[in-house]
Amino acid sequence: EFPRVLSLAECVPIDRLIGPASQKFGNSARSWRSLERWDNADLDGGTSDLFRAWSPNVALGSPDPYLRAAAILMPIDALIWRGAMHRMGLLGTGEFVITPTLDFTGRFPNLDTEPGWHLGEVHIDHMTEGSVAGTVRVWADDSTYLSVGTSHNLLIPAHDRWASVES
Repeated sequence: EFPRVLSLAECVPIDRLIGPASQKFGNSARSWRSLERWDNADLDGGTSDLFRAWSPNVALGSPDPYLRAAAILMPIDALIWRGAMHRMGLLGTGEFVITPTLDFTGRFPNLDTEPGWHLGEVHIDHMTEGSVAGTVRVWADDSTYLSVGTSHNLLIPAHDRWASVES
């Protein structure tokens, strides 16, 4: 049975969650209208804590299989940053990190379904002061398993980046 997850209406919008960091977001980030923290087992049967988020399917209705795949890859890569912020306890605070991608892979068990939303779950596999690696699984809003991806990213505090730009 597909475990109960928070509805989109119950989730925290991204602008409110990241608002204290005083960051500006483009249209792509704002499309992530709802986010959700979740500390129970993931949908794949694991027991580790994770960060879960809803993402709209921006390729809905497209016949292009590459575009549909890209729409699934987007939450895989983007959720590593949110998972790192969650693990560091920085979501909802004024602190901020950026996570440039070093290495990324994605696989697609099922591209037959065309959900209106994707549900992504990120599990942080390894984290140091300078990098983060995680696994993300993406599900359709009807509980169909769509993909799995892994990403290894740098961890750069935003204040360090802006300090180097100013100097």
